[in-house]
Amino acid sequence: MSPLVVLVHGWSFDPRMWAGVVAHLPDLECVTIDFGYFGSRPSRAGPLLQDRRIIAVGHSLGVLWLLTQAEFDFQALVSINGFPRFLEATGFTPAVRPGALALLRRQFLRDPLQALARFRAEAGAPPIDAAPHRERLLQGLDWLAELDGRARLAQKLERTWALAGAHDAVVPLAMSRQAFRALPAQHFMVDERPGHVLPLTDPARCAEPVRRALQSL
Repeated sequence: MSPLVVLVHGWSFDPRMWAGVVAHLPDLECVTIDFGYFGSRPSRAGPLLQDRRIIAVGHSLGVLWLLTQAEFDFQALVSINGFPRFLEATGFTPAVRPGALALLRRQFLRDPLQALARFRAEAGAPPIDAAPHRERLLQGLDWLAELDGRARLAQKLERTWALAGAHDAVVPLAMSRQAFRALPAQHFMVDERPGHVLPLTDPARCAEPVRRALQSL
């Protein structure tokens, strides 16, 4: 049985962001995990993940979630605009300053729609087109503040690939380089397209590390 590709979206997005990437992987079985940020119930793929070799693909927060919260093991990891930790910490700089995330949280508590609009504009993403689920989005902000997947990443280096954005305002290239500095050199790739949403702006390029991961299994 061929490996299963499991795709996990980032904060303020939903599984629809993967449509273009999946279209470039027509020969592979792909499933998505949904945090339920926009009306739908959260889905974690469940029984489909049992007894399968898995290539886990995360965008942004999705990578952190895979490294810290996933209830399934995976044989390869692909990070797109992602990170094993979001906030600055000892031995983890440059990264996002805690005050910046705290400000986003305050803005979200005051006016969720406006905060989402600002964040998605900074990310280079289109506006939301569905009602947001406040509590689930707040949980995502908690994950960004609290979770640290560096130890798990250290166990997965030989089968981890990272695609970073050269002009990503949310996760700057310098942050991506230091976050994945222990990867084999050929496993770290940079995309020149602007923004934090490479699955939307360059899905063909996002499919490339998935193919490389497949070849490693």
